[in-house]
Amino acid sequence: MVSDSPTIATADDVKAALRREFRGDEESYIASLLSKAENLIRVRYKRLDELVLDEVVFNLVKNIEAEAVARVLRADDGGIYKSETEDGYSYQLNYMVASGLLDILEKDWKNLAQATGTGRYRTVAPATDCYAAARYSGRAAAGPWQFQYGWPGQDSFSSRRYL
Repeated sequence: MVSDSPTIATADDVKAALRREFRGDEESYIASLLSKAENLIRVRYKRLDELVLDEVVFNLVKNIEAEAVARVLRADDGGIYKSETEDGYSYQLNYMVASGLLDILEKDWKNLAQATGTGRYRTVAPATDCYAAARYSGRAAAGPWQFQYGWPGQDSFSSRRYL
C-alpha cells in the first residue's frame, strides 16, 4: 500500500526535473510515484527521517525522487520500446533519462551513500581482554596468542603474515 503522507519531493520538483508542464493525466500519478520512489530509498535508509535533517541530504533525496519520477514520465509509450529504426532513421532511448521504470540509479545510490557517510569500507579494531599480557607478565607470547597483548601491538599483528 502506498502511503498518503507527504514525500520529500513535490509535484513542482518533478515538473522542474521534467523541464516541461505535465501532459494529460500525468499529474494524477505524481503523488503515487513519488511515494514509491521514497519507499525505494527507505528500504536502504531506515533512518531517512533523521538523515534528511541535513540540508544536503534533504536536497539530494528530493532531487533523486523527482528525477526517478521524471524518468517514468519522459518515456514515450510507457518505456516499452528501447529503440526503433525505419528508413535509415534510428531512435533509441537512454534509460538514464527515460526508462519507464521507477528506479533509483546506481550513481544516485553512490551520491546518497557519500552524503550520508554510509557505504564505505570500515575497519574495527577488536577489543581484547589482555589475558596473555597479564599471565606472561609482559613476556612475548608465541604464535596465535600475540593478539592478547593489544591491537596492534609492538609487532603489528595486522602487518605480519601468520601461516
